[in-house]
Amino acid sequence: MTPKPGAPAAGRAPTIETPETLFLTALHAINEKYETGALEYIRDHRPELYGRIARAFERIDETGSGGAGPSAAFKDALRTWYNLNLDAIRIFKGRGK
Repeated sequence: MTPKPGAPAAGRAPTIETPETLFLTALHAINEKYETGALEYIRDHRPELYGRIARAFERIDETGSGGAGPSAAFKDALRTWYNLNLDAIRIFKGRGK
């Protein structure tokens, strides 16, 4: 099971929850599953999903600054972006089946 963005990895101490640490945790989890060419494939074959990923990323940027900690809007945007990326990776991996 993939840890949720912001959850400490097994054997690691919890980190201070900031937009940056949550984003990096999500990015690392995506990169563990990513295969080269996945986003290009989605851009060419599923442009609506590619657009949703781009909009979710923009929302992360819009909600990730200011304040002492990550807002609920930032966490929601990050979760959406994370899940959409995993959807894209699954579609890419299953394209030949």
